[in-house]
Amino acid sequence: MTNSWTDIRNTDMVLIMGGNAAEAHPCGFKWVVDAMKRRKAKLLVVDPRFTRSAAVADFYAPIRVGTDIALLGCVINYLLTNDKIHHEYVKKYTDSTFIVKDTYKFDNGFFSGYDEAKRAYDKSSWGYEMGDDGYIRVDDTLQHPRCVYQLLKHHYSRYTPEMVGMICAHFGVALFIAGVMIVESTSIERDVRMAPEQTVSIGSLDFRFDGVHEAQGPNYVAEQGVITVLQGGREIAVLHPQKRQYMRNSQVQTEAALRPSLLRDVYIALGEPVGDDGAWAVRVYIKPFVRWIWIGGFMMALGGLLAASDPRYRRLVARERQMASQAPRGVEPAGILANKGAQ
Repeated sequence: MTNSWTDIRNTDMVLIMGGNAAEAHPCGFKWVVDAMKRRKAKLLVVDPRFTRSAAVADFYAPIRVGTDIALLGCVINYLLTNDKIHHEYVKKYTDSTFIVKDTYKFDNGFFSGYDEAKRAYDKSSWGYEMGDDGYIRVDDTLQHPRCVYQLLKHHYSRYTPEMVGMICAHFGVALFIAGVMIVESTSIERDVRMAPEQTVSIGSLDFRFDGVHEAQGPNYVAEQGVITVLQGGREIAVLHPQKRQYMRNSQVQTEAALRPSLLRDVYIALGEPVGDDGAWAVRVYIKPFVRWIWIGGFMMALGGLLAASDPRYRRLVARERQMASQAPRGVEPAGILANKGAQ
């Protein structure tokens, strides 16, 4: 973090990775909350643990432990491939324009200068190329194949979303992340004024407002809307959003109507009457592939259950217990000592 905590209130997006600011820095985290309320900033949390920061996040990515560098590699690859960098800053305040010696190499996971016997690197081959004037040679166009920018771009090109998805998690997490990304980029939210028999087109769907009537519930009285959803002139659903007033405490509550499907969920909420012609304010949400998020979560849970039910683990525990029962008093079997060391 290069700025003060208070400057976070001016951001449009916050990424928390490798920490739990909501608990570790509650006084600073209030500026994150402030940005989310005032600027509608999005909060992204990347953490294997479900923390209090993750609990209030717009997007939570539960990656596998130890895969954060792979995920960041994918982010770097995306930024460089899609030219999403701040060119002026990168050229003036980083070494991206510097040209590296032609002795620098990277092959099969190893950089040049690796001594296998010493298990250490001789970094002399990594240096910058010097000009006749004694200064480092630079390429302000960032096109030289050995400038730091191009070497960085080539190095991180291996971190594709598919490869990082396999590293960070199993298919369930990939499905979860895909669902989140699709929902965020394609979801539609629209507030409309609808009079009886009026039809409004939103996305690929048509919504016909058929009016509002009173409905009696077990402990409430509701004004219930009737909205017909059509696609290509064909009726696919009739939804009944409600404005409920509960008898006990006169509390008014909006009950949205939902039309779920594998490829798209449609939510409709009834607002307030508008004008004298029977018109109402109506809020429509269209969220494609939101079910993928739930399916991804289910598959992650299923994967955990399958892993926990692997008979190899039960045999391992049984063997450890048998070794413990047969070991002389005061002497612990090697397997148990190894497990304690791992803890």
